[in-house]
Amino acid sequence: MIRFFLHALDELAAPTDAHAWTAALVSVPAKVVAIDGLLAAEPSVLWDAPALEADGRSWTFLGWGEAARIEGDGEARLETVRALAAPLFAGLTERRHPELAPGPSPRLFGGIAFRPEIGRAAPWTEFRDASFTLPRWLYATDGERAILTLAARPGERIALTEIEGALARIEAASAAIPAVTSGARGAELDRTSPADWEVMIKDALVRIRAHEMEKVVPMTRCHVTSSGVLDVAAALGRVRHAYPECARFAFRRGETTFIGASPERLVALRGLEVEADSLAGSRARARDAAEDRRAVEELCASDKDLREHAHVAHAIEGALRPIAREVRVPERPIVRSLRNVHHLWTPITATLSSPLHALDLVAALHPTPAVCGTPRLAAIDWIAAHEPSPRGWYAGAVGWFDAAGDGAFSVAIRSGALTRHEAWLYAGAGIVEGSDPTAEYAETRVKQTPMLAALGLLP
Repeated sequence: MIRFFLHALDELAAPTDAHAWTAALVSVPAKVVAIDGLLAAEPSVLWDAPALEADGRSWTFLGWGEAARIEGDGEARLETVRALAAPLFAGLTERRHPELAPGPSPRLFGGIAFRPEIGRAAPWTEFRDASFTLPRWLYATDGERAILTLAARPGERIALTEIEGALARIEAASAAIPAVTSGARGAELDRTSPADWEVMIKDALVRIRAHEMEKVVPMTRCHVTSSGVLDVAAALGRVRHAYPECARFAFRRGETTFIGASPERLVALRGLEVEADSLAGSRARARDAAEDRRAVEELCASDKDLREHAHVAHAIEGALRPIAREVRVPERPIVRSLRNVHHLWTPITATLSSPLHALDLVAALHPTPAVCGTPRLAAIDWIAAHEPSPRGWYAGAVGWFDAAGDGAFSVAIRSGALTRHEAWLYAGAGIVEGSDPTAEYAETRVKQTPMLAALGLLP
């Protein structure tokens, strides 16, 4: 494999090719290894979603380093990203090992903030309003086969030691024994207080009763400080194993890694076919099976939760109707059960009237009432005025898109931002007429448990 890398890079370094491409992708077959073994290096990108690709397989992507990054800010952030991505994709050239079977399309991975923000306070100082990267090294596996891809820039000389190091990293992962870590040592938790939360919710309910809003989704924050170094790799490993039905992700900017396990697909686009999730209304799971069944029954019968859910489903349907020749919405939501919570879920599908880019759909759908509220602008303004800290990428959208404009994005919930000694964890609750501040606060505590467990602070 080293010989193929070197031969391909020598071929691409020829003077006649020096300015003919923006990035070269050299791909070879790789050993299938447990992703956990590759997490120790704290990847720059992890995208691990159960959704099937065009080949009918579910792929996991793990990248380290960056060959290219494109970013945008302000209200035009997605237009900026799309404009910068077009020449990058147009200039990609690929060299594939002859034994390599077809695999996923080349793509950019990244995300967007919940809303554009002029100032970025910790932990979001390195996270732009929209940011996507082409990883320097990308390991992709469907569990039966694997691909290792190097992305090189024009005129760049790749050291032999770098190639050897990438191959050695995969070899080492195949023999690695997962380490058992004790979690954050000496951790202190500073949470949004029940009193501060109650003040926010009472104000929200006043606005709702005055018909300024129908729904709003405020967040609580849990700031963790640890005397020991937070183990990002261990946190990612715990998230991956605890929530296999979710989209697990990690994006590193500077010294901060944003990780999570999202149960909520914002949108997936393949050709003209669209998939989106309405996920709103929840109940905490119970350990006793009979109590857990009662929680499901209560959720399905709850007028408050059904109204909250309907806001989301109607908003998604309304955004898709003008651009689709067919939108398919089930009559009633079903229950989606995760490790710690039950959700009302309506999977929505559509067929577009004409081709669009995945980022066009992100712009049309984000933020949904599930993480923002409705009407959208009124809810965003209320959130900006009342939440004590910026959301950054929490409740934004994370995922990927390719040269064809296909892509998949999840809502960045059940998430947190981690540095060496600090973590910022977030959770929201949908507030509508009839919401109880105490019950909604308890709901946010339940939603923060995945990330607290990832840090080893909960069983």
